[in-house]
Order: sequence, then C-alpha cells, then structure tokens
Amino acid sequence: MIGDVWVYDDSGTLVSETLEARLWYLDDNTHSTLLGVPPNWYYEVRWQSQPLGGEGGRSPTPGTWLLLADETGVAEGIAAARRAIGRQTVLVSRGDIWSVHEDRITMRAGNPEDYERLLLLVEQPAVIVHLWSLDSLRESNGGNLIGDGAVLGAESALQLLHGIQNAANASRPRLWLVTSSAQPVVQGDSCDAPWSAAVWGLGKALSTEHPELWGGLIDLAADAVPRERRSS
Repeated sequence: MIGDVWVYDDSGTLVSETLEARLWYLDDNTHSTLLGVPPNWYYEVRWQSQPLGGEGGRSPTPGTWLLLADETGVAEGIAAARRAIGRQTVLVSRGDIWSVHEDRITMRAGNPEDYERLLLLVEQPAVIVHLWSLDSLRESNGGNLIGDGAVLGAESALQLLHGIQNAANASRPRLWLVTSSAQPVVQGDSCDAPWSAAVWGLGKALSTEHPELWGGLIDLAADAVPRERRSS
C-alpha cells in the first residue's frame, strides 16, 4: 500500500506527517531477502518452558505484601493463600475516596497523594504486586480500551513508583507488575491487551534504573483471569 499518514494528538494538533508511505507485509522468510543477510543474524524472543519450584524456586518474601487488587479475584486468591500460612497481606482497591478498613484500603488511582499516603500508612512493605492492569479489558465495556489500559497499567504503575521514591520512610519494596494477554508465549496464545506492552517497557526500564526495587514481570494467560467482575 502507498499513502499519506497524518498523526494528531488529543487536542487535534498535527504531530507528524508522512507522505507517500509504503507498507508491505513481511513473512518469516523475508528478512534475509530484504537486507541480504542470513536469518541467524537476527535476534528474536523465544520463551522456554521451565518447571515451577524446584532448586531454582524462591520461598515467599517475608514481611507485609501490598496487593493493588484487581476486581476479578486474582488478588483475593493470592491474599487467601498468604493468610493461610500466616503472612500479612493488605489489599488496595480503586475507588472515589480514600478509606481504610483493617487490611483493606481504598484509594484514588489518579491521585498522586494517595500513593504517598499508602506508603506512609503501610510501613516498610516487603513486596508490592500491581494487578490493576488485569481490569483493563473489563473496565472499558467497549469504550477506550487503549486509554483505559494505559491508566490502569503504566500510568498507575509509574505513579506508584513515584510514591515509593517520595515516601518519607524510604521503603524499598520489591515491585511486581502483572498483566494478562500481553505476551504471546506459545502458538495459539491471544494478545488481547497489546497496550500492556507499556507496562512491560516500564518494567524493563525499572529493572535497569532501580534494581533495588525490582521484583519481576508476570503475564497471565487469558484463561487464568476471569472475564466477569466479582460482586463485592
């Protein structure tokens, strides 16, 4: 295809203009033909299956865990498993106001001050697991999937990171970022949430720039996350 491409921002301002852009489809055998080099000159991501646990497995990190809880029940399952072995766990839900009730906190996802309040209230958490990205497909209901996915994913994760850095108690928890359907691992995997690639990009940068805070990135299979909300 040959055509002109204009890109505008949300306010309608022209950001870039590309005239006579040429687009064509490439298959796996095209790389060497296109640039005239052998296929083994290219890097590619290949996931390798590994057994769970075993000698390389890690025991649960001691101390309090903060779970930025999704509404599908994944965080609830983690909390139940930890409480069954006597591990302290705090569930943090999204809402319109700040509130605290025992081991459950409600905060405003778009309010930077609430992230700092969270880190001051729960002193020295050992681990923070960010699961809000799991709600992105369910929140939109046919609306702005990319916009909602960015708010629940990379934007809130970045504000959480700022809250950790600004916390007066100098907490250094391990931060885990959880997505779903963002990484096709085996043939047949769906990739229904490509906007979560921003979360993975943020995570990779975090692992390099702040290794003291780095826990890891987890992408759950589509069938591991319920599609319907759980009633409270």
